[in-house]
Formats: sequence, C-alpha cells, structure tokens
Amino acid sequence: MSSGKKQHFMPAALIGQFSFESPYSSKHLRDRLVYVRFRQSPDIKELSASAILKEKNFYTIQDETTGLQHDSVDNIWDEVEPFLPKMIKRLSDLYAKDVMPSDLFIYFAEFCTQLIVRNPSFNESYDSRINSFFEYDSLEENGLISVKDNTNASRIMEMQRLRPLLLYSDVSILRASKHTYFINNDVGYVIGPDQVLQRATITFPLTPDLAIQFHVNRTADKYNIDLLKSPKKFDHHRLYAESVNQFNKSVYSLSNILIYGNRKSILTSDFPVEKNQESPYGFWYIFDQENLLKLGRQHELDFLSLGQDTPIFHDISEL
Repeated sequence: MSSGKKQHFMPAALIGQFSFESPYSSKHLRDRLVYVRFRQSPDIKELSASAILKEKNFYTIQDETTGLQHDSVDNIWDEVEPFLPKMIKRLSDLYAKDVMPSDLFIYFAEFCTQLIVRNPSFNESYDSRINSFFEYDSLEENGLISVKDNTNASRIMEMQRLRPLLLYSDVSILRASKHTYFINNDVGYVIGPDQVLQRATITFPLTPDLAIQFHVNRTADKYNIDLLKSPKKFDHHRLYAESVNQFNKSVYSLSNILIYGNRKSILTSDFPVEKNQESPYGFWYIFDQENLLKLGRQHELDFLSLGQDTPIFHDISEL
C-alpha cells in the first residue's frame, strides 16, 4: 500500500485467503473473490479482496511534529505483509506437531500485533486509551517523546506496547474440522476469557480452516530476547462443528462493518440486534491489569531507547 492511495485496514493478502475460488488459481490473493455480507444488508456479495476494507490516506501521518514521515505506518505494514502467504503455509504444515521455529512464532506475534492496531476502532477510542491505559506522561518524563502524536503515529506506539503481550503468550493452532469453515470480519480477531487459567485469549482467523490463538500470560516481568531464540511450544486443537459455529458467532458480534468467508451458507445467520458494545481494545487487561500495563510500558521504553520502532521478526530470527 502507498500513501495517497486507498489503504487497507485489513490486509488484502489476508482477505484473499478466504476466497471461494480455487487455491490453485493463478490470480493474486488480492484479486480473488470472497463472499461478503455487510451489517446493514442481508445480501451476500462477491467482491475481490482488494475492493473492501480500505480508505484513502487512512494511515497517512498528518502531523510532522511527531518526527515521523507521512508514510511511516505504511512502511511498517509493508515490511510484514508480503511474507503472510508463505508464513501461513509454514504454520499449516506444522499442525499436529508441538514446536514451531522461533522466527515463525515471532512473525505471527508481529503480524497479529499489527492487526490489533490497524482498524478504525483504534481511532474511535484513541483519547480514552491514552488517558486511562498507558500513562502517556511517563514517556514524556523519560525524554522519549516531545509532543503528543496524532492517532496514526500512536498506532506505532501501541504496537510496541502490545508486542510483549503476544510474545509472552502461550499459543495454539486451531483447525476447523472437515466441512466446517471459519469466517473473518473487519476487526480480524476474536477475544474472550480463558476462565480455567484466568487469562485473556485472542484468536486470529487466517484461512477458512486455520486460526492462531494467543493465551495472554500475566507473569513475565519484561521482554527478554533470549527467550525468543528457541523453538516455541504450542498446542493444536481440531474444532468440530459446534465449536466452529460458536467461534463464528463471535466473529459476527465483534464486526463493525462486514464479515466475509468462502461459503455463502456460513454468512446467513442473523447479526446481533445490537452490535456487541464490548470494546476489543483493552481486553488483555481484564486479568492482572497492573502487571500487564507495567510489562507493556517497560517494553516500549526499551525499544524507544534503542530506536526500535520497526518490525522485530527479521532482527530476532537472525540472531
């Protein structure tokens, strides 16, 4: 994507994974057709991945006093998105194993962190998030920023805070059983509590039959690069029809604009009468808020001190 053009807040390469067209098609992922249903209409449309969930200059940084160039956010997305198809294939091939290479885990921690801050809901809750969650003044006190940034510049800052929460998470790969299919929405993930272990979970659909789930831990003191050099252990679960249906209901309830998938039949359920008002932001703080806030702030301070405001998966995978 380029500044000055329409920019996708859900990557077209991800939307295209949910195409109903043959996976062996010569079409580029962004040109493949998906079934789309908007919240305000019962009709199901066939649209290309590149035609939806975009807005002109959506990520362009307007305020030069932030010290960031207009296309800084775009450049960060562009360092990560091109790897997605290859990384999804690698992840899919690992199903039923119990460890994944560190660079693969780090990639998805990076990609999924970016998804959290990409969509328009970020803009809507920007002021309240800065004031209540992140103690923005603590960054100024450390001499790391001189002005309050605009909303798009803050996407970079929040991404830095959220990275350790996913990097320190336990992770699972979810498979939909035969003849069942995951759908996706404009937010790109589903949230929910893990009541057994008293922690938050966040699940990202990647294809109609594959999702990655992070279980947010609360005990890590701070980001430690050494812990990320070893293969990452993970669980794998096959979800049968009832569980997939429940998952898709959550996708419906957290959508703001639309849902999409590879089968018309799975997009015909009724949307909630009123959209679920639970904000997808801040969910990771439902357990042990103080410790998670401390972890996020410490991680950001470390990275800003080092001048690291770009994706991490390249650097760490090369260690």
